[in-house]
Amino acid sequence: MQEASYYRGPAVRARRLARSITDRKAAAQLERMAEDYDGIAEDLERGLIDVRHRELMPQLRHDR
Repeated sequence: MQEASYYRGPAVRARRLARSITDRKAAAQLERMAEDYDGIAEDLERGLIDVRHRELMPQLRHDR
């Protein structure tokens, strides 16, 4: 399972980038992405979701 910090990092980077660009549409999209990452992190901290590596998901494995 991923740690919440795994998702907090991209949220911080997206917000930093949003503040540094002048394209308001792109900045708004980056802010929404940051909110999504923060939401995933909060859910993980509350134990509401379990995010697994793609390789650990049997339905996605092709080596069967």
